[in-house]
Amino acid sequence: MLNRPSLTQTFHRARPAEDDSSTMASKPAPGNVFVPLRMRSETGLVIVEIDQVTATIGRHSEADVRLPAADISRRHCQVSFEDDVWCVRDLSSLNGIFVNGERGDAAPLYIGDRLRLGTITFIIERAATPKAARSQTLQSIARAFDEV
Repeated sequence: MLNRPSLTQTFHRARPAEDDSSTMASKPAPGNVFVPLRMRSETGLVIVEIDQVTATIGRHSEADVRLPAADISRRHCQVSFEDDVWCVRDLSSLNGIFVNGERGDAAPLYIGDRLRLGTITFIIERAATPKAARSQTLQSIARAFDEV
């Protein structure tokens, strides 16, 4: 039986301190604009905010984001910020990962996407915008300034 929280739970993993040289892998690559990831469960009871470049999601107590549900593997998946986009990768979990209903080993995550891990479905609320959409937005801003 899945133990459902009675109140909204927010999981927040703080970004490592900038002066800690042992966390170099946790920093975005130079030139990339880092955008934290925010996921909300469909029920609204669980909110996950990740503000480091890579995080492991799973049932294990050492996972960066712990989801204590029976259908979540100890190391279920990993989310990482790569080339200005959040990506999710299955870590050989028993129940897999589904993005917008499609099962896969890896997928990019965009605002509005649905990420299902076991029986928990998250809605991506904040992530990087696809480069094509950013480009269109920048072009529309430039056109607005040209008209002035």
